[in-house]
Amino acid sequence: MIRPRLPLNPHVKVLLDDDQSGSDKPILSVQTLTPNDYREDPEFSNIFNFLKDGTLTGDDKTDKLTLLLHDQYYIENNMLFHLALPRTKKESRLRQGEMRLCVPLSFRFNLLHRYHDSLGHFGTQRMIITMSEKFYWKSLFQDCYEFCKTCDLCLRSKRNFGFRSVPQSVPNLPFEN
Repeated sequence: MIRPRLPLNPHVKVLLDDDQSGSDKPILSVQTLTPNDYREDPEFSNIFNFLKDGTLTGDDKTDKLTLLLHDQYYIENNMLFHLALPRTKKESRLRQGEMRLCVPLSFRFNLLHRYHDSLGHFGTQRMIITMSEKFYWKSLFQDCYEFCKTCDLCLRSKRNFGFRSVPQSVPNLPFEN
């Protein structure tokens, strides 16, 4: 079961999530994030370098985007977090703002695998809702969709409600087409 675009990184060390099932085993354990992971990541390297050191790349387009978005990110304990602010007045009454851990590319496969497999093979929508509360990367929705769509166990055991077979006509006489 090989899934494209999501490299597997085998070192599992730090627990980032609490247990929601009532057992003593943690649900989610992912690798230790270091500043080098963010510096090497193509998605978060510019933001991380600007927030940590105040350095820009020198490319006008990239630097402009970094300066526009840097107030939505912050660094705590050498981990990059994205601030998700409410978009409407109704949302602001429900929640003030959320911190979401920015996940580098090399950690995403393990994270998707642990959430999907350990929490009961969620479908795409439930997995997106669960993960988007705690984690952030630009292609989170697409990656969750692709991961659930390629899960071998889900493909074998879950019913495909989107597939509709064409009803066959019933012949009047035997051997009639």
